[in-house]
Amino acid sequence: MSSVLKEQITIEEGRVQQTNYNNYQLLRMQDIPDTVETYLIDSEVHPEGVGETATPMVAGAIANAFLKLTGKQLRHLPFTPERVLAVLNS
Repeated sequence: MSSVLKEQITIEEGRVQQTNYNNYQLLRMQDIPDTVETYLIDSEVHPEGVGETATPMVAGAIANAFLKLTGKQLRHLPFTPERVLAVLNS
């Protein structure tokens, strides 16, 4: 969720502007949902990549939920408040 909602690297005059976590936005504990549900499906297949393989799906899930709720599409990551408001107001 952090990579979808906040994380962004900006470059000005060939230099990365985020030098450390003080100016690189990440979700904090107060920013995340109170609960996150995870379902593990029984399988006979050898388990692999339980965590990171789902990471790319988060952006699509959030964008699809936003589309279903508002009828408008989010197309550019991260989905910052400014970008969401711009889509809502277009």
